[in-house]
Amino acid sequence: MSKLLLNISLRVWHPTLPHDSISDRIGLPERFAHTAGDARTSPSGSPLGGVYEDTYVSMQMVRKKTVELGDEIESCYSIIEVHADFIKSIVDTGGKVEFYVSAFLKDLGGFELDSLLLKRLAGTGIGFAIELYPEAA
Repeated sequence: MSKLLLNISLRVWHPTLPHDSISDRIGLPERFAHTAGDARTSPSGSPLGGVYEDTYVSMQMVRKKTVELGDEIESCYSIIEVHADFIKSIVDTGGKVEFYVSAFLKDLGGFELDSLLLKRLAGTGIGFAIELYPEAA
C-alpha cells in the first residue's frame, strides 16, 4: 500500500470520568479536553452557555508524518496496549474510544489494516474515524 501524510489522535468520550484522569492514566498529553459538567466555552474561552454532557479528551499521537497507516496504527496501539483494561472499562461504562486519523492526499492512495490488529483493537473497544483531505486544486 502507499504511504500517507497522517495525523493520528486517540479520542475518548465518557459520561462521568474527569478528562485528566483519562489522560493521566493513559499517559499521553491532552490536546483538547473538557469534563462532563464543565461550562461550555469557545476555543478562545468565551462562554457559550450550558455545560458539556460528556467528558472529552483528544491526545495526539502522530503529527504530519508520512507513513503506512496500518504500520502506524500498530505502533500507536503498542504504546497504549498496556492500558487495554482501562480503555475497555471506559467503553464498558458508557464511553467511546477511537483512533481519529486525518489523511492528507496528493494522489490516489490506499491503506490496509491487518485482521489480527483489528481483532486486538476490537477486543479493547477502540474504533476508527478516518477523514480524507484531498489536495486543493
